[in-house]
Amino acid sequence: MDHKVATLGLSTKLEQLQRELILLESSYLATSKQELVGEFGQLYQLRQLSNEKIIHELQRLQAAIKNNIWHNEVGSTLTSSSQRRSWSNLRFTRYNGVSMLHKDALRPKSTSKKPTNRQTAYNWKLIKVIGICIHLLQTKAIITKRDLYYTDSDFFGSQNVVDRILNDIACTLQIPRNSLHCVASPKGLMAGDFRFIMKSGHFLCGSFENKIQSIPLVADIAGIESTAKFVLIVEKEAIFQRLLDGNIKDKLNSCIVITGKGYPDMSTRLMIRFLWDTLKLPTFVLTDADPYGLEIFCVYKYGSKEMSFEAENLCFPLIKWLGVLPSEFNKLGIPKKLFISMRENERSRLKSIIKRPYITENEALATEARILLDYNQKIEIEALYNYSFDYLLENYIPYKLRSGLWI
Repeated sequence: MDHKVATLGLSTKLEQLQRELILLESSYLATSKQELVGEFGQLYQLRQLSNEKIIHELQRLQAAIKNNIWHNEVGSTLTSSSQRRSWSNLRFTRYNGVSMLHKDALRPKSTSKKPTNRQTAYNWKLIKVIGICIHLLQTKAIITKRDLYYTDSDFFGSQNVVDRILNDIACTLQIPRNSLHCVASPKGLMAGDFRFIMKSGHFLCGSFENKIQSIPLVADIAGIESTAKFVLIVEKEAIFQRLLDGNIKDKLNSCIVITGKGYPDMSTRLMIRFLWDTLKLPTFVLTDADPYGLEIFCVYKYGSKEMSFEAENLCFPLIKWLGVLPSEFNKLGIPKKLFISMRENERSRLKSIIKRPYITENEALATEARILLDYNQKIEIEALYNYSFDYLLENYIPYKLRSGLWI
């Protein structure tokens, strides 16, 4: 097929999908309020508070935790990680993804009347982090979570403890986590047709020629300019780099390519949602055909339990899974030697994923998951290079996009 004709066909397909997604979003928005107050009770909603109000709320929270320590009480001050991780406190809805119930509807954390030594130690760490956040807000400074951990690494014990504390505080106050002025160091990368206008007055430009950018904080962006036709998210950094080296712009169309380097961090997920909200571009995900690839796609589409309190900013229900799909195993004709047997822990993880509400309520995803389980084998994106070095970019991705073969 002539390259210009193929590109024109792809553009037409993408424009058609874009119109469909915009209409679907309107439909979702019309029902989202009903979802927020449904048969299971009101869902958690974020509040947009000024810095002064957040400081006031933090001071109140800090005082309440100190009071609990002083009186040797467990208290119900905090909305904890254990509550967010319990499916009994979460609900799945089409537009809001995996969302937490309103904190007044959450099941109690514990029936214990006295705190354990571990709980008391955690409370002291909470007090310290809250104090740091108050100082950051007062001075209008921003630091990374890693910086915060190293203010007293021996005291905190691990980076995971700091991460959990920040999530607990943000969830309890019903604010976006970044409102605490402590952010994650961006892990993801992006390249392509975009120009960010930063609030600082500077520009951050992307291209396909040695212009790979770390994903910037959405909060620092004032606007974006782009003529891209779609967004492609790639699970692996190596595949991301190979697509850029293969000149993806000329072989497909003007686009934005992103990698979350495996499971996406918060900055990457916020960026994906920002690009849709501002540009309304069809967005696709390319992963390995294995339990982790399926789960990564679901994190982009529906969110995660740990960050369920910020689902409205992080989930993107209109995103599409381009591949590699388990249902393609036979069609692709990949040699058996390139299939990899799943380990027992991967099978266990897949069985757990299949039981999640966003899988049981999505027949297409449920079918893919069952096929993967039945095969008991997986393939990596790299297996597509069995045909040729350029097969992924010149054949697989263009054919899937033009044919509408996504989920």
